[in-house]
Amino acid sequence: MLGTSGCPIDVDTDADTDPGATDGADGADDTDGADETAGEAGGNPACSASHQLTGSVDGVSAAYDGYLVDTTFYNTSLEEIVLSEIDFEIMEQLGLEPEDPEDQERFKYFSSGFELRNLYMEQLDESYGGFLPKTGRDLSVAFFDLSTHQVQPGTPVEVFDVSPFEAIRNSGDRDAIATMLREMVDQMRSNGQPDAVITFAPDRSDESIVEVVFISMLSPNARFASSGTATFHSVLDASGQPLDALEYPNHDIDALSIEFEAEIDGGPVTLEASCLPTLISG
Repeated sequence: MLGTSGCPIDVDTDADTDPGATDGADGADDTDGADETAGEAGGNPACSASHQLTGSVDGVSAAYDGYLVDTTFYNTSLEEIVLSEIDFEIMEQLGLEPEDPEDQERFKYFSSGFELRNLYMEQLDESYGGFLPKTGRDLSVAFFDLSTHQVQPGTPVEVFDVSPFEAIRNSGDRDAIATMLREMVDQMRSNGQPDAVITFAPDRSDESIVEVVFISMLSPNARFASSGTATFHSVLDASGQPLDALEYPNHDIDALSIEFEAEIDGGPVTLEASCLPTLISG
């Protein structure tokens, strides 16, 4: 599930700005590209973190100064994940059967079965009862089935097209939602390759705290990439030495780089992120 922790970065922006466009989230100029450099925040002795994002969705730029960045490598297997009462409630909202073992596995796979996730969150001044800041923009790339296929650094992973789910997700038809989720997850698990799912939510400030904390990839405001590729590379251990060949599960990753080129809502969105401090989960 989406965690609420992130690595805050202080950034400098050096990019072309379109004076005729405005950002739908905060009224600022829509930046076509932002070069964000974290410097010492990288933490690894061999490099420093940097981030460059381009593109926009629904008039909202994906490039933003001040994202909270969270990069996590998950070693936990689906068998180790225990669903909570909130998970079962979400399953019901999605039309899935909480008591059905196959639906439980499908839900665990799509909501928390990815092995590598890179998340960019725009935290707003508003909060949920003073407990958790509300989220504006939210960009993520999640890699599935890396260990199944022993994916090595530098290997492009194709984007799995989740975009048809958007219209059905927002229709409120639970039966249709459940049918598409089952078909989509079953295809991802059986297509014989790793998959990347890329999402960008222009504004999540109207969502409930449960939606924000637990279902980033099922956000009612998320727009999904329909095509493209994503790659992780330049994987380093804590001493700055490259890990050219990964074994799964892996507990040695300290930093890595991620890039993707994807199409979201008919337009290109790209990310080039280097030396991302990487958390190990499980």
